[in-house]
Amino acid sequence: MLSNGVELAFTKHAITVMAMRQIPLELARRVVANPERRLPDPNDPEVERFFARIPEYGGRALRVAVNTNAASWRVVSVFFDRTMRGGAMKLRVDKEADALYLRLDDSAITESDEVSPGVVLDYSEANEVVGVEILRLSQRAPNLDLSNIILETD
Repeated sequence: MLSNGVELAFTKHAITVMAMRQIPLELARRVVANPERRLPDPNDPEVERFFARIPEYGGRALRVAVNTNAASWRVVSVFFDRTMRGGAMKLRVDKEADALYLRLDDSAITESDEVSPGVVLDYSEANEVVGVEILRLSQRAPNLDLSNIILETD
């Protein structure tokens, strides 16, 4: 049973594919109980996708597809999602360099472009932005309080 009082059940299919993929049931339970991300399945309105990185598996993201449209939630499928490779977003501030770096994922950087003075975008091989560097941070945000960073998500 999950902390919200909902019973979590596994379909025979989910149990079978988890065994083939060598994914313990407990990992799926952990992801559903504490997801990093929860999204609707674009192809099935009754299914939601729960995601979380699993440290003991090198930080790989486990996706758990769950039919949440019943009193007892039913796990439909579980797998390590290749589309979520790359790790978590990271923010680094270097006071000595007076710089901020936001890394969106761990994709290899293949090229960079200074889009305005002191603002550099890093791109992946797929031409997607994977990093943002901001130089002269103290000049751009003189009242910045690095001890009070707020993360807002929807």
